[in-house]
Amino acid sequence: MIRNYTLFIFVLFLLALACERPLEISIDEPDPQLVVNSNFTANKEMQVWVSQTQSVLDPSPTLYLLDATVNLYKAEQFLQKLRLINEKGQARPYYTTINFQPEINVDYTIKVDAPGFESVEAISKIPEKIDIQSIRVSDYLIEKNPEGEALYTFSVTIGFTDPAETANYYHLNLFQQIYDYTLEDQDTLLGSSVFLPIQFNQIIDNNFILAYFDGGVLFEDTPFDGNIVSYSFPISFSIPSLEKTPGKLIVELRSTTQEYYLYQRSLSQQQENPGAPFAEPVSLYNNIVNGQGIFAGYSTSLDSIRVGR
Repeated sequence: MIRNYTLFIFVLFLLALACERPLEISIDEPDPQLVVNSNFTANKEMQVWVSQTQSVLDPSPTLYLLDATVNLYKAEQFLQKLRLINEKGQARPYYTTINFQPEINVDYTIKVDAPGFESVEAISKIPEKIDIQSIRVSDYLIEKNPEGEALYTFSVTIGFTDPAETANYYHLNLFQQIYDYTLEDQDTLLGSSVFLPIQFNQIIDNNFILAYFDGGVLFEDTPFDGNIVSYSFPISFSIPSLEKTPGKLIVELRSTTQEYYLYQRSLSQQQENPGAPFAEPVSLYNNIVNGQGIFAGYSTSLDSIRVGR
């Protein structure tokens, strides 16, 4: 009986030692891939950022590659090799076209090679520009608080015509101009100004429209295909009332490719739910063959309206 008891104690001792050993889990990391990012438009040089995938557990900054070969094609016709721009103090080196600007409705192919990585490529184009036809501001209100802040609220309505019988995608950005000002003999003297990106609340989100995490909204034309569109959005911002005053509201309407829309939509959904314990994981849309990232075109229509005093 004593012998059995001693054996029992000895087994418990061995189990305790086993429990104190650190648990080693071996996770095979996939081979790194090239990451290519470029959103391009007409009348501007094309810029391409090339980096590599990193482990989600790696806290180091994004590793941009300086030894990549980036070639641009129009269909199968070689156009040029992009040049590396890596100036002193520049945080994000990139590759750019020289004396070349992409055209609307032309398919462009980007091919990227780098030592130690599989070659990657992607195809996209710049869609037709959709002109802003009207901007209207209504329900304008200013409320001042004892701390010297002025809260501006109003609605802005954007009008344009959506092309019929084709899927269209949009990224609407709004920027409020904010002036510094001084008062001299009852006159308002305007100084320098900055442009404040307008952020929208996620309460406006539905299946066809999404408040973009970095400002503006993304939407598709499913609900209004081929019609005259009139979208209204609530605007609000606060500024020091004795130092600053609003100027123009700048409206940028981007007509985008589907790949631009899908990538930016998935990026926004991912950024809005970082590490949420019960949120479903969001996979970033990707159109880079054999790699990661986005290569996508867009067109821009700009207009403005003055608000404030």
